[in-house]
Amino acid sequence: MAWLMPKIGPRGQKFARARVEMKAIETILHLRHRAPRKLSQMLPHHVWKLTEVYGIRRGD
Repeated sequence: MAWLMPKIGPRGQKFARARVEMKAIETILHLRHRAPRKLSQMLPHHVWKLTEVYGIRRGD
């Protein structure tokens, strides 16, 4: 994979956007597991907007 991603993977702004979205999803999944009661207080609204595309919503 390390050899293939630079050749066919996202570059530039697309790469940056993919990383931000991935980290947002990781954060939501981690907080759902570790601190579900604090989840709504710890994440700003714009993070939820980023992850809606992937079917991840506040109430899920």
